[in-house]
Amino acid sequence: MPVAPNDLIKKINLSNYQIATLTDSVKTEKIINQGNLKIDTEKY
Repeated sequence: MPVAPNDLIKKINLSNYQIATLTDSVKTEKIINQGNLKIDTEKY
């Protein structure tokens, strides 16, 4: 079954969007973890 080019473009855009949101959440997680590390070291 042939796929229309527009459908392909939509799929590619969707996967790029998913990748972007994934990297964003990973970045925020890293920032949160760094903040937690700073708080932990400040305790001692």
